[in-house]
Amino acid sequence: MPKLDYKKKSSKKAEIPKEDILNIVRDNVKKLEEEPTDKKLKEEIVCKFFSKGGYPQCSNCIRHEDTINEHTEWYIEFMKSNPCLEWHEDLQSYSKRDKEISPDKIDYIGLNCESCYLANNCSLFRANSLCAIDWKKSDIPKEPKSILKFLIERQLARVQRGTVIEEVDGGVPDANLSSEMDRLHGLVETLVDLDKDRFSLKIEGEAQNKGGSLLQAIFGGAMNKHSDRSLPEKQPKETIDIDALEVDEDNLEKVKLTRDEDK
Repeated sequence: MPKLDYKKKSSKKAEIPKEDILNIVRDNVKKLEEEPTDKKLKEEIVCKFFSKGGYPQCSNCIRHEDTINEHTEWYIEFMKSNPCLEWHEDLQSYSKRDKEISPDKIDYIGLNCESCYLANNCSLFRANSLCAIDWKKSDIPKEPKSILKFLIERQLARVQRGTVIEEVDGGVPDANLSSEMDRLHGLVETLVDLDKDRFSLKIEGEAQNKGGSLLQAIFGGAMNKHSDRSLPEKQPKETIDIDALEVDEDNLEKVKLTRDEDK
């Protein structure tokens, strides 16, 4: 009797390309947005999404309209940024909070003694406590010039400490100290520039350049008015060829005699 070859069915699901998943989810979201009151459509897409992934509440769900609508809103919002074909446990951490907190109302979340960088050296350290420093009540000025002076004082103190450390370390030039000095110089230079009296004049104009120079495009007729004025052309020097002249000897003698008589 021939042996029968029983092949085990693979428990692995066939992987669907990400592009196909994205297209399927986009179509589902589009349908739900176009038909917001279609309960059957919601059950077909949303309920199938949760039940297929083994969502715990699906076992005793009576598919009440409010529950379906709530899960549909979550599905539409979440699938736009995190598309997938079925629910899984990792999605729990991505669920939207019922109440969102404004950043202005966060009371230094995370700034506590346990996670502080200075926990081992801070004299105010206390286990399981928030930071003892009230950072909101700082004396930082509000005006630009005052802020610059405040920064210069702080930066100068950093440079002074760095200078002492450099000398104690044997006087070897420290690149970090050089960088802090450059930063201090930049702050001082900015403060000096604020105290300077300045006057600036900026002229802007637009014109279609239909030939001519840029100045003509800016000043218009004023340039054309004086454009005809030009320096006179330099006249060439005349040269006389003495050898070519015809001299009347009789007239020369008469001129000579007359001049002698005058003397």
